[in-house]
Amino acid sequence: MVCVEGVPVRMGSRAFDVLELLAEANGALVTKDDIMQRVWPDTVVEENNLQVHVAAIRKVLGKDRGLLLTVPGRGYRLDGVKPGRAANDGECESHPHPVNALRPLQNLPLALSPIEGREGAIADVFEALRDSSIVTLIGAGGIGKTRLAIEVARRLQPHFPDGLCFVSLASVSEPQQVLGAMAEALGAGSASDIPVLDDVVRDTAGRRILVIVDSCEHVVEEAASIVERLCSAVGLTRFLVTGREALGLSGERLYRVPPLDVPPPDAGGAEILRHSSVKLFLSRARAVDPSFSQDERSVLLTGEVCRQLDGIPLAIELAAARGALLGVEVLATRLDDQLDVLSGGYRTALPRHQTLKATFDWSYRLLTREESVLLRWLGVFVDVFTFDAVCQVAARIGATEPKAMEALSGLVSKSLVVRADGGLSSRYRLLSTTRSYARQLLEECGERELAEHARAAWLCGRFARTGNGTSYQSADDALADFRNELGDVRAALGWAFSDPKYACIGFRLAGTAVPLMLRLSLVGESTRWGDAAWGLVRAWMPDCGAAGQPPSVAARAPSRRLMDDVQKVSPIVSATRLHAGEDGCDFSDASSALQGLSQAYRLMANPQRARAAERWLHAMTREYGQQIGRQASKRIPGAGVQVMGGEKLAECMLVRVAAEEAYDATAGQGEPDGVVAGVGRIA
Repeated sequence: MVCVEGVPVRMGSRAFDVLELLAEANGALVTKDDIMQRVWPDTVVEENNLQVHVAAIRKVLGKDRGLLLTVPGRGYRLDGVKPGRAANDGECESHPHPVNALRPLQNLPLALSPIEGREGAIADVFEALRDSSIVTLIGAGGIGKTRLAIEVARRLQPHFPDGLCFVSLASVSEPQQVLGAMAEALGAGSASDIPVLDDVVRDTAGRRILVIVDSCEHVVEEAASIVERLCSAVGLTRFLVTGREALGLSGERLYRVPPLDVPPPDAGGAEILRHSSVKLFLSRARAVDPSFSQDERSVLLTGEVCRQLDGIPLAIELAAARGALLGVEVLATRLDDQLDVLSGGYRTALPRHQTLKATFDWSYRLLTREESVLLRWLGVFVDVFTFDAVCQVAARIGATEPKAMEALSGLVSKSLVVRADGGLSSRYRLLSTTRSYARQLLEECGERELAEHARAAWLCGRFARTGNGTSYQSADDALADFRNELGDVRAALGWAFSDPKYACIGFRLAGTAVPLMLRLSLVGESTRWGDAAWGLVRAWMPDCGAAGQPPSVAARAPSRRLMDDVQKVSPIVSATRLHAGEDGCDFSDASSALQGLSQAYRLMANPQRARAAERWLHAMTREYGQQIGRQASKRIPGAGVQVMGGEKLAECMLVRVAAEEAYDATAGQGEPDGVVAGVGRIA
């Protein structure tokens, strides 16, 4: 029998069994698993069944309902039970300390360690909560949203006399379970099988509570509906929500949780130690191994690890635990495989926070089909990318521009794609941990080759006309854009020259990129890629001859001998003459090659050959003066290129002509024989 203030009350048998078990525990925690095994020993039941009976107990307790405490993610305990005294069926005794009003709620999870590097964020959230009843912390998985929310609530406790309420939705699998979880945490609602929102509103009205609604991204619509109703009806309560995306409510304030600050690449040991990401790493590492080394070498490597992990707290904690066991030197050399290396989180943490891959699996399952495919393909980019790049990739997977925009918007709103600072044009990027996950999926789905080809084709198209400035207001703008894409250009070239079957796109990209590298004074690198392209052409020459194809420009103009004979440039001029009558004919390759040779010869004190090159240019100018005047005026090499790369510039222009012709001839199919045939066309 159950008595409340001396009065017997009715209670269902299952609810009674739950209450009896909690009373027997004498105020200790009883886990959900233990309760379900005791109350439903031979039956498989859902967790929401237990929640219904807990709500029924609280209803019976009336104004003392706050005695039944929820320990989020673990179980329940009964407050106020005297140690060593179990419930007695025959006794009806009021609580020794009757409560005249609801006790303040207090079920915040305990913080296991001090928070690092969040003072600015805490101040920002304080300000947001002053201005709005609903504040949502959004950010990528593992960014520290929950930890920040708990710290904010802890510091604001004096301002909320009716308590702090933590509602974890991580274990809620169905939208209809959201209300039950919130009613249970708030100690509100009716004893009916299905909680009623009106009852929850009634029981919380007039109370000043800070409610944390944690991990609501998988039930965001239901959570938004309940929070909106409670917020409008209750008035004094504030809601601090965490998730990968916003609730989308009127009056909601968003705060995007930033990563921890990371040291710059050139930072010294003392400066590295001042950054919050490094402090977190060292704190977690010492928790695993108190003797963890902090010598200068280890500190430098720790800074590098934190930088590679983009300051993501969960990734840093997992890395620190691994580094404490294996050594930071071993860890730093293996971070390319982040998903496999970063595991071993706290045993008490949610399953999705025990490995980095589990964190991303949780987010990935919540994406639409279009968003999940686009995320995989965006993993091919190693640096920032533009919306046009997204559309190029999306087109390869059959998505229109509006569909690409919708999918990208979804990924940005769900914190899987980050908008980067890009001046006047919008640029985006994946954090390194997200990129590792996307690339792994790309490999598993067998889409890597297609995505790589899409990126290379995008770069070819983007910079094919950069040199003559037709897509940019100035040459400086063109080179600045190319500099931003250098990481992806290098990666695409590396992929293209890794296998002969990708040679067509590689040849074309080299012909486009190498001249621009020269203009950035990257002479050594431009030489390497130019030689790689010429090497492929020379390798194909025997097959070309056997097939009866005409000799190519490359065969008559070896890359290392352009300076020996200015006549090697003549095939470029011949090619220009051959296509002069066609629409859109570009004279810039021929004129730039001749200008480059002229400048190089003059710097080498060989005026005779310089004048020969100039005569060729003069002859072209007489015949096609207007076109060349427009194009060549924008292509005169700078002084740095004249000194370091006059020969190479002419060679690069030759590669570019051949590449463009080859691409036209093969319609971008990427067959080596097609390239040879295309190159032969301009001979």
